[in-house]
Amino acid sequence: MSQDPSVPEAKNRPGQISLPEKQDILEDAPVGIFTSTPAGGVSYANKTLARMLGYESPRGLIAAVTDIATQIYANPRDRKEFQRLVDMHGEVKNYECRFLDCNGAAFWVSINARSVSGRKASTTCYHGFVTDIDEHKRAEKALQESRNLLAKAQEIAHIGSWELDLQADRLTWTDEVYRIFGLHPQEFGATYRAFLDHVHPDDRARVDAAYVKSLNEGKDTYEIQHRVIRKNTGEIREVYEKCFHERDSSGRIIRSVGMIQDVTKLKRAEEALQKSEERFQKMLALVPDMISIQDADMNIVYSNWKGIAEVPEQNRALGTKCYRTYRGYDHVCPDCLPISVIDSKQAFQEEIKLPDGGWLDLRIIPILDAQGNVECFVEWARDITQQKRLEERLQALATIDDLTNLWNRRYFLNKATHEIERAKRYGTVFSVLILDIDDFKNINDTYGHAAGDAVLKHFAAKIKDSLRQADLSGRLGGEEFGILLPNTGIDDAYLLAERLRRVTEKTPGNYADNDLFITASIGVAVYRRDLASVDELFLEADKALYKAKTDGKNRVRKTAPG
Repeated sequence: MSQDPSVPEAKNRPGQISLPEKQDILEDAPVGIFTSTPAGGVSYANKTLARMLGYESPRGLIAAVTDIATQIYANPRDRKEFQRLVDMHGEVKNYECRFLDCNGAAFWVSINARSVSGRKASTTCYHGFVTDIDEHKRAEKALQESRNLLAKAQEIAHIGSWELDLQADRLTWTDEVYRIFGLHPQEFGATYRAFLDHVHPDDRARVDAAYVKSLNEGKDTYEIQHRVIRKNTGEIREVYEKCFHERDSSGRIIRSVGMIQDVTKLKRAEEALQKSEERFQKMLALVPDMISIQDADMNIVYSNWKGIAEVPEQNRALGTKCYRTYRGYDHVCPDCLPISVIDSKQAFQEEIKLPDGGWLDLRIIPILDAQGNVECFVEWARDITQQKRLEERLQALATIDDLTNLWNRRYFLNKATHEIERAKRYGTVFSVLILDIDDFKNINDTYGHAAGDAVLKHFAAKIKDSLRQADLSGRLGGEEFGILLPNTGIDDAYLLAERLRRVTEKTPGNYADNDLFITASIGVAVYRRDLASVDELFLEADKALYKAKTDGKNRVRKTAPG
């Protein structure tokens, strides 16, 4: 029932929330809220869900999405499974799957929803909310990868221990130390000298000197990395040792206790990483784009010294301030874009037009540490000048008539459609002219098509010279042209057409030193609200043009306002 208008609307009681406030809460809730149909449409979405999926507004999302399974779900089977669970249990909780945003990028979400049934017990819609868990999923994946790495490290660590009694010259090893040396206990005389025999010959003197020196200098500990040769295979292994000395009551060292770890895989990995880093830097040096990495304090960590980062060879130095090395400033550049990236922790991308007319695709990407702070950022810039010029050329080819340099028919009609929409929305007026060169065929037949082209160019130039900046002209085909006059009534449009007709009549074109006099017939029509489309408006102008032709040509005729 509607409220009696004579009764004042009751104010909210303390603690109550009004309906508009509730709606605002739903619209800006931290989760996406939706209502969808079993057929795959979206009948309601809040702002949060629209933003999550990359749409400017809920209305845009609802209009664009006609099939949730293929447009929103990364895997359409997940949509079917969602429907099956909801239809079976009446609701679903924490259903995890991947969504697609409007640009096709996939991300993880969690869905909680319930079904709403009609009178016949069949599902009429689903209500629910969506939580973006993509960051959580990435964190889970990173954590799992970290756990796997730790498990692998534990598996390959292979740490053994040993003890050397200096008074008895007796050395004892754990089983793991025997394995590292490729020995069985019965094959090894457990003495310090026997141990040295299995150290790589090139490292033996260094290992012995380190141990003896620690004893002679009375140090409590020492550590060393060296190679050993496995007896059973002759394989060379890299090991790390650390030793602690024990003393008696007088302070004399009587025992050495140590650990030994096979670090061969780690050593090889370090060497491989070094080679990989060298290859990486060589590859980056070949990239024509500018790539520069700076830390949060603006120190250059890496640069391939290309493009806008190009620096004389003698001035190239890592660890220097980017603003000093690249621009010669003593302070942060006043137009420094990385500052905002560091503050927002969000990547930046923009196509920038340079003062010389060139274009750059500039991207700045922050790299965060485990605490979420900016550890460094990557600046990447590509020269896209040729691409931009090609785009401009393609745009011109798609919208410009290449003979007359006026707008082509497609673009002109599209602009006329927009003008109709604007007139309907704001109640503005505009007029359309259709112009046709009289007896144009005679020019082609008499002087040739090249002369005809010259006449078309000449006529197009006269049209351009006669128009205001806001007016629009186009070639509709052959010798027919159109003019769009925004904010112009029928009478003013008629005066402009008559002025253009007289200029055309008095100003000949020229081809091969021949003056080619031409005339034009012009039809004028004004937009009326009863005209539903561009076609109907142009039909009105065509009727006026036909009248000008039948009345003897070289005339302007207009339709009567409706």
